[in-house]
Amino acid sequence: MMWNEPMPCWRKAQKNHYCHGDECANTISKGEQYLDQAVIRPTKSQRRYCQGCAEHVWEAANRYHFFRGRNDWPNQYQKHIAGAAWKRLRCDIIEKRGNRCERCDRDGSLHLHHKTYKNLGNEQPDDVELLCNACHMKADGER
Repeated sequence: MMWNEPMPCWRKAQKNHYCHGDECANTISKGEQYLDQAVIRPTKSQRRYCQGCAEHVWEAANRYHFFRGRNDWPNQYQKHIAGAAWKRLRCDIIEKRGNRCERCDRDGSLHLHHKTYKNLGNEQPDDVELLCNACHMKADGER
């Protein structure tokens, strides 16, 4: 587990999922509690753990000293970029700037990249950049 990964949280399954525990063959059934862990890379990925496997993941997260008493910025960031306001901003930026990467001019699947986090939650058009996946990963590495 990396320091900047969101803290795992308990959820109730809306549909069936497979457990991501090591060598676990359990299925998490609809309505059952499971531990949900967002994963930063690849983006928008989740690891879901059944009750038996979750115990080990939860202990590991709590043992990691950055999680104890740290702020929940990674969780808040993930919620923000999954929200309607962020999606509206992305659509507005694509409409104004075109559906092309601002660095390499590729079209297709584009990401809205934060140049700065100073206005997180109230981003202005100058705070973000429209990038393809390759340029986005490079920009994240540069930051």
